[in-house]
Amino acid sequence: MMKNIWMAAMAACMGVVALPAQSAGFNCAYAKLKVEKMICADAELSALDSELAKRFTAIQDETKGIDGDTGKRLDPYGKEQVRWLKEVRNTCEDALCVRDAYKKRLKYFAKVEKDLGL
Repeated sequence: MMKNIWMAAMAACMGVVALPAQSAGFNCAYAKLKVEKMICADAELSALDSELAKRFTAIQDETKGIDGDTGKRLDPYGKEQVRWLKEVRNTCEDALCVRDAYKKRLKYFAKVEKDLGL
């Protein structure tokens, strides 16, 4: 009986230890770029990335779709996000730069959310 209780307690502790406090908005197992590895290694950057991913998804869900007249696929913020990743975030050489880029982007997204009524 005691052995079963001890094993259950150890299993529970191992499960708690295995859970990350924060996780990036992407799968860190596939991190290739230096900036992605920085994000995965830093709890604050990882939390900022998760928050940005959450807000981007909400904005994109509100704005992307199909134009009823032309049938064209619309995704105005998706294209801009790709540009931001390439031209801003991915050019950072250190965690301070990444942190600053994310904070500025989150501030921008807060304005977009307000404009969209989210």
